[in-house]
Amino acid sequence: MVTGFVGPSAEVLVPLLIRRSSDSEPTRLHVWVDTAFTGDLALSESLIRNLGLRKTVTTLAVLADGSSRRVDTFAGYVDWFDEQREVEVVAGQNEIPLLGACLLLGLRLEVDYSAMSVRIDLPA
Repeated sequence: MVTGFVGPSAEVLVPLLIRRSSDSEPTRLHVWVDTAFTGDLALSESLIRNLGLRKTVTTLAVLADGSSRRVDTFAGYVDWFDEQREVEVVAGQNEIPLLGACLLLGLRLEVDYSAMSVRIDLPA
């Protein structure tokens, strides 16, 4: 189970450990759960550089406004539900790291705005 919180602007935030390689030291981030983003993770270019992630490809991405743009993607590793998982990281303009719907597949996301709490868990 992953627990997080609802931020002051109603953003849904959860902690995440990310690594540049399967055997490197992790960096702890708070990521914004963005169910409209269908990938794994989106991080700023500066954070990608600081983490030392390895570039994989440049691809065409369709943005929320329907426009297309070429973006660089990188390989990273996250600790996710008791296993280390390789993820695709998209370089973006966003300063807040985004966790996309691909990492939520097969899981249950609960957001309680009255308690300002977030829970991601395996389904019952």
